This record gives sequence, C-alpha cells and structure tokens, in this order.
Amino acid sequence: MAAPLIPGVEQNHNIRVEQSPGMTTAIAGLLLLTLVLRITVIVVDGGRLHTDPDAYIGLATMLADGQGYSTANGICPTAFRPILYPLLLAGPLALGTSPAVSVALWNLFSGLLLVVAVIGLAMEIKLNRTETLAAGFMAAVDPLLIRYTTEPMTENVSAALFTISLIYLLRFFSQSSLVVPPTHFTTGAKAGLLLGLCTLCRPIILISCLLMSVTMTILRWKSVRKHHPNVIGHTAWMWLPAVLATVTLSPWVIRNAVQFGALIPATTHGGYTLLLGNNSEFYTRVVTGKQHVWDGVSLEAWQRSLQQQMNHAGIDLSDERAVDQWMYQRAKSEMLNEPAMAVRAMLLRWRRFCALTPTGTGRTLPQWVIYLTGTWYGLLGTGLLASLLRLRRNSTVLLLWTSIASFLIVHSFYWTNTRMRAPLTGVLVVLVITGWAALPHRLLSRKAN
Repeated sequence: MAAPLIPGVEQNHNIRVEQSPGMTTAIAGLLLLTLVLRITVIVVDGGRLHTDPDAYIGLATMLADGQGYSTANGICPTAFRPILYPLLLAGPLALGTSPAVSVALWNLFSGLLLVVAVIGLAMEIKLNRTETLAAGFMAAVDPLLIRYTTEPMTENVSAALFTISLIYLLRFFSQSSLVVPPTHFTTGAKAGLLLGLCTLCRPIILISCLLMSVTMTILRWKSVRKHHPNVIGHTAWMWLPAVLATVTLSPWVIRNAVQFGALIPATTHGGYTLLLGNNSEFYTRVVTGKQHVWDGVSLEAWQRSLQQQMNHAGIDLSDERAVDQWMYQRAKSEMLNEPAMAVRAMLLRWRRFCALTPTGTGRTLPQWVIYLTGTWYGLLGTGLLASLLRLRRNSTVLLLWTSIASFLIVHSFYWTNTRMRAPLTGVLVVLVITGWAALPHRLLSRKAN
C-alpha cells in the first residue's frame, strides 16, 4: 500500500532507487572509497589515536575495568561527558583490544554506517539514483569526518546515528498523516530510540528533537485542520518520537539524580562550555581579532584563575554539579556585563560553525589541503543555500533545516568550532544535493516566464 501524500511535499516521479540497476555495486564502491580514505588517514596520522583530548578513553577504561562511569581514579562518579561513546569504546577494551584499535574500529564502522544512512535519507526524500549516489559520495569524502577518524571523539558516531534517526523520523511523519493513532507507531518509536541514543552521544540532539517535534506539530496542524475534526489527536501523535527519546534518556537522568542529587538530563559540562566562549579574556584576545585562536598559555592561565576563584567562593572542585552551576552563573554575568562583546562573540561562533576550513588547521595540515577543503565546502555551501528554494514546497526539507537551526541556536551561546557541525553531515549533504537539483528547475522556470 502506497504511503499517503503529504500536503506541501513535492512528489518525485523518478524511478525508485532500490530498483535501479547497478545500485548495489555503486554503494559497494562508495563503501570501499570510505574505507580507503579513512584507513589512509589512520596510516598517515595514526598517532592521534593514542591521544585522549576529551578523556573518553579514560572513561571507557573505567567502564571496561568494572569501575563504573567515573573519573580516572575510579572513585568519583562523573557526568562531565555523555556516556554513549565511552560505552562503545569499553566493549572492545573489555575484550582485550587496545584503546587505539577500539577508537579506529568504531570510527571506521561509523563512517561506513553514515554513507549507508545518507543513501537511506536521500531515498526517503525521494531523490533519484544519481542524486542519491552523489549524496553518498559527499558523505564518503567529507574532510571533517575523515580528519576525525583518528580522534577518540564523537564526531563520526554522532553523524551516523543522527542521520539514521532522521530516516525514521521523516518516515514516521510522512506515513502517519491520516490515521490516529498512527499505523507506523513502530517507526516513530525507532526514531525516538535513536534520537535518545544520539542525545547520549551529543546532548545538543535533545534540542534538535524538541524543535523538530514542534515543527512536525505545526505542519500536521496546518495539513489537517480543515479536513479532520480530531486536530488535537493528529498533532499530539507528532510528539511520539520525543516521548520515546525521553524514555531512552531516562536511565541516564535517573543515574545522575542518584549520584548527584539533581536533575542532569545532559552533562555537567555545559557551564564550562558556556563560560569558555563568554568571558572577558576570550573577548579581549579572540573576539576583538587580536588572535585567531585562543593560545594555550593564555587558556591555561585563565583555567587556573577560575580554580582560584572557585576556591575563594568555597566551591568544592570535586563537586561537578556545583562547579557547573557556578560556571553557568559566571558566564551569565560576563554576558550581562559586556553585552556588546557577547553579541560579537555570538557572530564569531556563527562564523566558526559555518567556516569553510576548521579553526586553527594551519598548524597541522598542509596549505594545499586547507585550500582544497575550503573549495569543497564552498561548493557545498552553494547547494545548501539553494535548498532554501524548496522550503515552502517540501516539508521534509523544512524539517532538515530545523535540525540545522537547532545547532545554530545552541552554538550561538556555547563554545563553537567547525567540528561542532559534524553530527549534521548527513543532513547537510542531502540538502546540498536537493539545492543543486533545485537550481536547474528554478532557472528553467524563470526562462519560461
């Protein structure tokens, strides 16, 4: 039985991608390309696999050793980092693999999974065979994710998980338009489960889930208000994925409540991240343009001064919750004391989030790589902007843009650099292809008029 049509969504009558000849071979080629590129980076720059900039390996080691989710000494429970990525790393570690191998395996697997997920997302919004494979190719060669294949960080895992969750979310939205309760309850539940797991990897997804639920509710209300008497019923079901995401997140919230005696739905890292991008030192050194990046000596001095200030304020530095709340209050004070600089810092974060090259890469990458990366993302940016042409005609495009908006809203305030957009990679490449496909139609329509 064909899925019902959605008001406001373009219908693409191209041949179904799944039935296209040679599709399996083409996908296999993309997966091989994905592996080759990432293994090459591991061979060339594998030393980064032995680093631990965000302490994920330390946390995973504690889990693998049966010490629980605690700091490196195995004594103090922590919620400073989200738990999913350390859990994934802990599995291979418990089986005896080295941390570097565990990181490489998960990042390689996530890279492959992302390509498959992007192809699935492209199919879901009815792109044709060529467009679908182009989106998969862009995910395979994305410079940012290739670069972070050698880092024990969440970029690759979160990008793959978020893209898969959007497949089910869009499918639920499109297939539950005419029936209450929706016949595809399981699809909505899968979307919620995956969004919950995404939140346990990158907490910002919680905001994405909220905004996309609001958007789906508005779109459904607009489509059914004139045709169905049970408007509330139709719109309320659009919150099913958000409810299931909350259920998925609940064990983490309960654990934190038991350990810290407070509601901590995400992490105890937010205060530091907010203060890191909103303080007088950062304003003076970076926001004013004196320095392109915050140099390590100054940053470390600022961090030491924070510890001294917290000691004077009677804050126990081992109490993550108290430190987090103190930093939140300090960040708010800094922004209120210097509102003009706070606005300039916000604009700087937007520029960094949308940057064509990662911040500070000149020290670690050859210049030709930086130029090539900038050119690549410049071309992608053209397609991304062009996808705005389909906002009013395609509800799925609007939902994908809503996920981007959620990231921009959060990173208007919290510390930001280019890699913060990594979870959106699947969304971005699909929208880029959508935009490039829209341009010829727009040009032809203008000529016809």
